[in-house]
Amino acid sequence: MTINVITAIKDGEFESEVANLLFHHGCEIALRALESIEIADFILQLPDLERWYLISCPDFALPKQIKQAFATHLITVNRANFSAANLIEQLSDDFRPPLRQLGSSVTSANARNFGTTKGKINLITIFGASGGAGTTTIAQHIYFRIQQHQQIESITNENQLTKAKTDSNYLAEFSPVTSLNSYFTDRRKPAQYISELVKTSSKIALLTTSTENGLTQLEKFLKDYRSLKFRKPLTVILNKHFYDKTGRVLLQRFNYMISEENEMIMRNGEHIDSFVVAFNHGAINRFPVNLNLLSDNFFKQVNQIAQNWLRLPEPKTGKSWLDGKSFKSNFS
Repeated sequence: MTINVITAIKDGEFESEVANLLFHHGCEIALRALESIEIADFILQLPDLERWYLISCPDFALPKQIKQAFATHLITVNRANFSAANLIEQLSDDFRPPLRQLGSSVTSANARNFGTTKGKINLITIFGASGGAGTTTIAQHIYFRIQQHQQIESITNENQLTKAKTDSNYLAEFSPVTSLNSYFTDRRKPAQYISELVKTSSKIALLTTSTENGLTQLEKFLKDYRSLKFRKPLTVILNKHFYDKTGRVLLQRFNYMISEENEMIMRNGEHIDSFVVAFNHGAINRFPVNLNLLSDNFFKQVNQIAQNWLRLPEPKTGKSWLDGKSFKSNFS
């Protein structure tokens, strides 16, 4: 079973040291509190506090009610005499009695999504590499394509993520990213949002440009992905690709990277899907200025990505589903 942890440590450097230790020992850090009110608000959303630990320092003012709620699952650490071995030993004791529940009970449907909900949130998150990968554009078109056949909502902030309903479809996007692991050891709120996206998602995607820099970013991401604790099925999208001499070299390198990565992870029954999205200047010149200036091939690739994720039916005609009028941004 996963050990769920809340940290309440004022010293940012010491908190980062403790968080890194916990993370690398398989703990799930759900909240990295800076104020006691954050802890109170958070645990009131949980059905119970069994298997939850609060790690605090002496200078963090904890109300009596919070201390009583965690009882023997409250661990105090001090930078002056900190022992990593002692902390891990305390956390590894699986025979402690269940803790009291704080406040009134809440239903699993309203509980925050930290593994406590019975249903499943079908969230797909598209992450973009640095260098103008076109993450929002791709996310919006995939969203629009899925919307033709299934109910789906966009997630653009932490508040929407915490209110996501089970057994529903959601699409989120965020860029730029290089290392997903780094967000799990960063207690700043933007980082907490990204780490929750990773943990909540049923699938994730990385979008990168068809350039030398884009493939370098992909190489770094894949190396980090191998050690990602909350690893989810991954799709890699090579965007803004040109089928010229340089493009052929880049595509060959891209295919080799994906093939090599799949060989490494296939023993675990995993597989990385990949797509190449082309950009056609001829189509740009033909399209009216009020439409999205993308080629027909672009829409075909978006359709394939959406079908791969949610098994959508094939379009009845060869025409694009985008008419330029009903299309609007959900990721602004």
